[in-house]
Amino acid sequence: MHELALCQDIVRTALDAVEVRSSAVVSIALEVGALSSVNMEALEFCMRIVLDQEGLPHTRVEMTPVPARARCGCGAEYEPEDVFGPCPECEGFDREFIGGTDLTIRHVEVADEQS
Repeated sequence: MHELALCQDIVRTALDAVEVRSSAVVSIALEVGALSSVNMEALEFCMRIVLDQEGLPHTRVEMTPVPARARCGCGAEYEPEDVFGPCPECEGFDREFIGGTDLTIRHVEVADEQS
């Protein structure tokens, strides 16, 4: 389950970011690409485990799915319904995936220093 390792890296990144501010992590927002090979349910489950282990049980986790995007050799850009399907414009298979392949930390929200 590579989601656990991903969650450990995400939380470590968030903690590194707040260490400079001597503050607490309030929320972590993630974008999960449809082609990122990440199972969102497993990621959510593992995030809760890692956050609990790090003493951050109240940290919110927001996950936004990002659809796959492809660009065909004919120039058409589209959201493929099936990664093995043809281009909806020319029916060709000469394409590259230009979106939905990443897992991105969109932002880390930290507590106000006065709180």
